[in-house]
Amino acid sequence: MRIQYFNTSQWGIQAKKFNPLFRKISLRLGAPKGLISVIFVTDEIIHGLNLTTRRIDQPTDVLSYEYTHQPKNDLDLLGEIYISIDTVRRHAFENHRPFKNELHWVMVHGILHLYGYDHETDEDDEDMRKIECDILDQKICS
Repeated sequence: MRIQYFNTSQWGIQAKKFNPLFRKISLRLGAPKGLISVIFVTDEIIHGLNLTTRRIDQPTDVLSYEYTHQPKNDLDLLGEIYISIDTVRRHAFENHRPFKNELHWVMVHGILHLYGYDHETDEDDEDMRKIECDILDQKICS
């Protein structure tokens, strides 16, 4: 798995600080292949994407778009993850969590979607949450 980031400097985000998180994700998922683009955006941009692609008229924290179901190598674009820094900050404040923890959770959540995980049923939601908690050392589960 290879990650490329967009708009990090606009938000003061240091991409290299995510390296330990991505090593954990890669280990947990069995070293999957694929290039993932992570794009940090505003509520306004993610609201437009959410409305256009999901017909939901509100911002959200993360949207994932899968392009290649089974990438052959780390140069094949698996998909894109859009993260609204505005919503992540708001959720962190509302849930009394550090911004970093909330940001890590939405990144893990978005990546899991790209690798086929979802939360359409209660059972799927429970399975996805367990993997998120394993990767994040239970930080989001308490």
